[in-house]
Amino acid sequence: MIKELFITGTDTGCGKTFVCCEILNHLASQGLNVVGLKPIASGAEMINGRLHNDDVGLLYENSNLDIKPQDICRYMFAEPCSPHIASLLNDREIELDEICRFVDGFKKKSDIVLVEGIGGWHVPINDQKMICDLAVELDIPVVLVISNKLGCLNHASLTHDAISKTSVKFLGWVLNRLTTDVVAPDAVESTLEKIMGTAPLLTIGFNNQSTDSKQFEALNNLIRSKSLD
Repeated sequence: MIKELFITGTDTGCGKTFVCCEILNHLASQGLNVVGLKPIASGAEMINGRLHNDDVGLLYENSNLDIKPQDICRYMFAEPCSPHIASLLNDREIELDEICRFVDGFKKKSDIVLVEGIGGWHVPINDQKMICDLAVELDIPVVLVISNKLGCLNHASLTHDAISKTSVKFLGWVLNRLTTDVVAPDAVESTLEKIMGTAPLLTIGFNNQSTDSKQFEALNNLIRSKSLD
């Protein structure tokens, strides 16, 4: 069975966190211990002397381990900007090795660990590394979230091409129907399937509706498979 998933997206705002929460809820309903991690988060508010990030809060609320919200984020910054800029502003370097140790610490505590990236696949982490480098270092299967908003075809194609040029195992993609004002939505979605070379593992309905459990069949089969080869 797959023990970890890396959830990335085409861009900021494509719905990575909501997709993570849907997957966490489903896996928990199967009797599994699950946790969603956000190793890097930017854009946080100081409340009672501690930084709080909305995405981190949602992942915490949908995890079922006995942990605290601050336990699931290794690097949190107040500034809502690229993490490499936030780290410079705070004189706090983001280290990939530290994130790998952070994630490893949850593997024995949880049946399945979901690791959510930040922004898109090529968001800089520091002067030399990007989110894609973190995924490679973690060496866990990758799931790509694609929203149906204008520009998704180009973003999906570029991201899929970039993922294919790395050593990571690409598990599949999730369609997140963020908006209802898409022109010719069926044509957009069929084009996405052609770009990605396969149907989505999971489709999230409009307005963040709760996802039918039947939608998770393809993802379930992959997670419970003995091999990804």
